[in-house]
Amino acid sequence: MGSNVNKIEDIEKIKRPFEITLGQVNTQVQQIAIDLLWSDPTDSDEILGIHPNTVKDPFNENNFVLYGPDQVDKFLKVNNLSMILRSNQICMEGIDRFSAGQLINICSTTDYGGVN
Repeated sequence: MGSNVNKIEDIEKIKRPFEITLGQVNTQVQQIAIDLLWSDPTDSDEILGIHPNTVKDPFNENNFVLYGPDQVDKFLKVNNLSMILRSNQICMEGIDRFSAGQLINICSTTDYGGVN
C-alpha cells in the first residue's frame, strides 16, 4: 500500500536484493519499496485518501504516507483480493483491524523498542 503500489505486479518489479538510501529515493521502484516498508493506515476508518506520514517522516524527506480505507478497498478490488495482512506496526493488543476488517495488523513482539 501507499501512493505507488496499485497492483501486485508493482511489487514484482522490485529486483532483489536492493538498496535504498533514505532521502535519496530516485526511481518508482525505490518508491514502491518505501511504500511497502514505511506506509501505514490512517488512525481511523474515517480518514480517507493518502496523507504525508508526519510521525515517521516529519520533514517529508522520504515520502512516507498514511493511507485510508478507501485505498485499501481499491487495492483489494483491483487485485481481486479479500484481505491484507501486515506486520510492521506496533499493535498494543497484538492485532488491529482497519478498513472494516479488510486490513489486519499483527504484532508478535512483546516489547518493541521498550513499548509494551
